[in-house]
Amino acid sequence: DDYPDAKSQPHVHVARMMIKHKIGVVNRGDHIPYVITAPIEKEPGDPTDGGDKIHKQTKTKSAVERARHPEEILRSNGVLKPDVEWYLTQQILPPITRLCEPIEGTSQGAIAEKLGLDSVKYRGISSSGGFNMNDDDLVDYTPASRLPDDERFKDVEKLMLTCSSCGSE
Repeated sequence: DDYPDAKSQPHVHVARMMIKHKIGVVNRGDHIPYVITAPIEKEPGDPTDGGDKIHKQTKTKSAVERARHPEEILRSNGVLKPDVEWYLTQQILPPITRLCEPIEGTSQGAIAEKLGLDSVKYRGISSSGGFNMNDDDLVDYTPASRLPDDERFKDVEKLMLTCSSCGSE
């Protein structure tokens, strides 16, 4: 009850469920483990749920509402499963995109596609200075740092400096 934004914090949601269903003791400062579960369409009491208290989950439930204690997942006999897509999109893709940002030719869309996600959501979001390459371009892509200097700097105007002592270039 000390959290004003409790509805946006999975560990608070799980702690409240633990208190409500009398699953263990919850004290202030405790580490509350949780797993975001995939949406399910099973009703409590369904013969496949092992008789445990599994709450109906639909696609309309937020990730916080789908947070469960790891022990609840184990007791569900396979009904509750981690939401792999949520973990890929929320926990894996953002840091990988940030790590790959300095690499020319990478984009969040290409990384998402390699992770098996819907790359259409991420197309156009480039981590390579504003341009985006498709997979065909990436196959033949050579980073600028690997090109010979004469090709790499072919469009750069030569810098001519004049010596302040003797006046020569």
